[in-house]
Amino acid sequence: MAGLYDTLATVHWTTLQAFIWTPDTETWRAPEYWARPLPGPDGMLHGDCEDFALECHARLLVQDVPRADMRLAICRASLSTARGVQDHCVLAVHDSDDVSMAWVLDNRQRRPERLRDLSYDAWALQKRGGSIAERWEVLG
Repeated sequence: MAGLYDTLATVHWTTLQAFIWTPDTETWRAPEYWARPLPGPDGMLHGDCEDFALECHARLLVQDVPRADMRLAICRASLSTARGVQDHCVLAVHDSDDVSMAWVLDNRQRRPERLRDLSYDAWALQKRGGSIAERWEVLG
């Protein structure tokens, strides 16, 4: 796709600029809830990592990025806090059959990065074209 990276970078940056990480317990009054982030009274989008990924997904659909090229991905992320390691959700956008070359839109990164260049562990990707409820495939 011509210009894919530019589209990803624009959507990632504009979403990031409008986004404030807020735990589900504050946004949704639930320990875990997956949905596009809600605008708060401040006009900013409030949500956590999967909410950011879902918002990027919705915005990329409007930019004509094929749904089949986008998959949610779960990884293990080390944190610089006492919590240590936690699950983290990102959006992977595929422009080839090589999964390691997928572009990753991540609320913890300033720009889209290739999956292979991120230091996260234990990747699990939503099956291509699948729903959130469908089984996930684990990468070795």
